Amino acid sequence: MRKHSKFHFIKIIMLGATFTFVMACSDREERSESPKMTAYRLIDEGHTDEAIVLLEQELAKDDKNLEIRLALSSAYAHKSGFRVQALVPLMKSSESLASFKDTPALPAGGGFSTTISKELSAALTMINKIVAQIQVYNSIPSLDANGEIFLLYALKLLNVPGITSREANYRLILRVVLMKYYVEKFVFGASQVDDKSESGSCEISPSKISEAVTVIGGLVSDILLDLSLTQPKEKEVFETKSRQVALNVDEINSYTTLLSASDGNSKALFGQVAKILGLKGVMVCE
Repeated sequence: MRKHSKFHFIKIIMLGATFTFVMACSDREERSESPKMTAYRLIDEGHTDEAIVLLEQELAKDDKNLEIRLALSSAYAHKSGFRVQALVPLMKSSESLASFKDTPALPAGGGFSTTISKELSAALTMINKIVAQIQVYNSIPSLDANGEIFLLYALKLLNVPGITSREANYRLILRVVLMKYYVEKFVFGASQVDDKSESGSCEISPSKISEAVTVIGGLVSDILLDLSLTQPKEKEVFETKSRQVALNVDEINSYTTLLSASDGNSKALFGQVAKILGLKGVMVCE
């Protein structure tokens, strides 16, 4: 059961990516060119702004039309730099991780005892898992600062009551893309560090840690709620996990409050550790 649940989240992401990719392709295969299809055609031809104008007009006629909302969200996501085609490598790397198998134990003999053989096998398995996880992370489309604004609006369009698993799947993917951007911005972001870190006067910033945990934790909680919509049989499980993430965020923020009250030496020590780990986004330098 543990092995099944270990990569469950990755499997869901893979299914969501597959669903979104197929959804986008099938939408474009409708025979009659409705306003929605005209908008998709304009997006494909590189006229995203024209598509947005058309879809905004349609949404003004009926703001409860989920198909138009989804199409408009797709247009703004496209404007942010996100492309449905970018899901292909994510689908492949996620599939690889979801079907991951432990490295078979090396045969004993030839100077290897059974115990050493198992330890080597476990080490190889761990390395392969890390590589596979890095591949999944790298396969998630990246955004720039300008793209964040448009992606946030794309998400806002889908934050309405009554959405179906179709919209929740797409929203989930957008949130995963946004989460990668926030991890890089708030955790690994250069901030002031690159210019001043050589002086060694950097220290950990409790307020930056709190900001990173709050933003990323909130997004993870929302992703879990989307999973509860796309996987109704496990709705309660994902809702419980979402609440647990929110509690973890509060707990970590309470620790950052204690860190704020610590002396400068402690902050400098944590700053050195953060620098070694490359966590530039949670540091400040004088």
